[in-house]
Amino acid sequence: MKNLPRTPSKLGLTITIACLVLFIALTAYVITHQMNSIDTGFSQYLQTQPWAKPLLYVNTIFASSAFRLLYLLLLGILITQKRYRFGLLISLALASEIVTTIIKDIIGRPRPTAPLVEIFEHRPTFSYISGHGLEHLLLFGMLGYFVLRTGKNTSLKYIVAGLFFLEPVLVGLGRVYVGAHWLTDVLGSYLLGIAILIPLLSYFRDAAGTSIYTTKPRKHEE
Repeated sequence: MKNLPRTPSKLGLTITIACLVLFIALTAYVITHQMNSIDTGFSQYLQTQPWAKPLLYVNTIFASSAFRLLYLLLLGILITQKRYRFGLLISLALASEIVTTIIKDIIGRPRPTAPLVEIFEHRPTFSYISGHGLEHLLLFGMLGYFVLRTGKNTSLKYIVAGLFFLEPVLVGLGRVYVGAHWLTDVLGSYLLGIAILIPLLSYFRDAAGTSIYTTKPRKHEE
């Protein structure tokens, strides 16, 4: 059985390229403006808002090392069900830490410090980009996409997918709230994450149906 060539859609390709361009532009800005009023102003604003206080608990739960046990749980379930493509995608999300470490060392941006912002969490590594932002966008972006592409069109399906897509946003805001990252650190991780996620979902589209990166479903010759 031979697989016919895939045809990239203009939408998927445009989003991927746009995110890469924006990521490069944002990175250049961060290099030349490691301390800027946008980042400090947003952090100071967020930390003074009563509605943002729950972000401290969001960070405690979802940004903890123990939360990565979710990866092992998902991998175990996928392996037992012989869904190896799913499992590889989850592993790639976890491996994004390698990309994050390389970028952090190259850019060398310092973490937020007092008295500019209140520091709830101290980290010895560099700040740009947010590793949690990239990792969670890849993982929960995959989960949300798979939920949308499988099962019946029910309200519960869209609610679950929406919660998956919302999780990286809350984690990113939580990282800013606790003083572990600047806003641009988180935005950079989102842009890079989307640029990685769309081609990944296209390549592994057999794991969850037709990809947004393609216009034609894969056909097989008998």
